Amino acid sequence: MEGEKDKRGIKDEIAKAVVNEIKEEQAKKLKHKDKKFMKIKLSRGQLKRSYVYTILLRRNGQIDTKKLEIQDGAVFLPDNKTFHQAEGTHIWNYKRIPVIIQPEWSVNPIYRDKLASETKSEGTNVDAQRFIIKKAEEVAIGMKPSRGRMSPAIWGIIAGAIVLIYIISMIAGKPLF
Repeated sequence: MEGEKDKRGIKDEIAKAVVNEIKEEQAKKLKHKDKKFMKIKLSRGQLKRSYVYTILLRRNGQIDTKKLEIQDGAVFLPDNKTFHQAEGTHIWNYKRIPVIIQPEWSVNPIYRDKLASETKSEGTNVDAQRFIIKKAEEVAIGMKPSRGRMSPAIWGIIAGAIVLIYIISMIAGKPLF
């Protein structure tokens, strides 16, 4: 009898351990589950009827997402009962889904051209950083700074073409120089 109880006890302990492992794995999966920022889904029909995701920037610093339809070049926000501009230049793309970033306090949304012109006028553009970092790395490593993008082979081809043109012009009897 005691042998059977021991076998049952071991089986019960193993079953409990397996159940606990499964619960822990499920808890880990729930913790690491990615929360989707844009929970709203757009169907193909809605995309054809010019629906867009609207990321609404609130006055209190919160962000709200909505699915709204573009009508006559404008988006109507039912919360505020206001119309905001929505043109082709104002639309961003997120995984092939059109998105508009709209501040609640402005009629005009945030768009690429406006941001690019503002950063250039403020002098906060990061385009020059690539070249500065590359030159700093070359100096730190001790490499010779690169002179440009044209390789010696291209220079050889250009020089050969000039010599060839000069020879042909001499044969034709009309020297270039």
